[in-house]
Order: sequence, then structure tokens, then C-alpha cells
Amino acid sequence: MQECLELRVKDVDFERRELSVRRGKGPKDRRAMLPDATAALRSHLEDVERLHVRIARRGYDVRTEQELLGQADVSTTMICRRFSRGLPQS
Repeated sequence: MQECLELRVKDVDFERRELSVRRGKGPKDRRAMLPDATAALRSHLEDVERLHVRIARRGYDVRTEQELLGQADVSTTMICRRFSRGLPQS
């Protein structure tokens, strides 16, 4: 269960259909194959990314962006800003 909780979006490689599990059992990293049913997950992540890009390009400050996205913590908004393509780094 802990492995699932520590997954990050960048640990998922849709092109290679692989999932990187970091610090699994013991200090070891490993890769797991993704099932065919990951198309819905990929689509959802792309939709979220597009939403972040549209909001950021409108020039809202980070607090307004946080409210528009319904995120409880501004640090979540900051993480999304950093890792979404095309977003300002401020």
C-alpha cells in the first residue's frame, strides 16, 4: 500500500507502459508493467494539465488559481505549476 501512496505522475511512462516503483521493499527501485486499461488515466491527467495551462495563461495569481482549481493547499497548486508544461515558474 505504501508503494501506491508514494507514486508520482512522473513515475508513470505511458509510452513504454511502465510504472517506476521507488523505494519498494527495502531500498530497491523496480519497474512494473501497466495494464491496457490505463488510457482513461492518461486522458484524465492530460485534461488536468490542460486546465492548469488555460488558467495560468490567463494570468491569475497563485491564490486565485488555487481557488479556481478547488485545491485546499496552495502548495499543491505550486507543484502543479512547476510540473505542468507551458506554465510560468513563479
